[in-house]
Amino acid sequence: MRPVDVKRRRLWQEQGLCVRCSKRLAVEGRPKCERCHKRDAISNKRWRDKNPVRVRKYSSAASLKHRLRAIYDLSVEEYQEMQRQQNGLCAICLRQKLLEIDHDHISGKVRGLLCRKCNLGLGCFADDPTQFQRVLDYLDGSLIHNTYL
Repeated sequence: MRPVDVKRRRLWQEQGLCVRCSKRLAVEGRPKCERCHKRDAISNKRWRDKNPVRVRKYSSAASLKHRLRAIYDLSVEEYQEMQRQQNGLCAICLRQKLLEIDHDHISGKVRGLLCRKCNLGLGCFADDPTQFQRVLDYLDGSLIHNTYL
């Protein structure tokens, strides 16, 4: 951020204006901007001070153990065992990258470990095998009409 932007944002904040769109913030007690819905930093700090357990639970500084248990009902040992079974590789592209936990969004069951790209790719197709088949057909050229070539 440029120094001018920092000065402008500080000035707006001191004047009770939204730091994103410069509109006057809603009435006291409603810390969200009515135009862009951004919360002001002061109300965010108040919320964090009142909810330390929730902040710790979801913050990036939270322990791996807590996040694995809270979100996927896995222990660190189970996660490490999954990594070992996959030789530290993504189950789809077989690349050695930082691995995320892939799970079924309906049942919540953990399926395996994937790199971010592969995990996002699955999400784009909503885990639907028919859509994956259409992708394969497209890549093979069977979905492309001759009129486009």
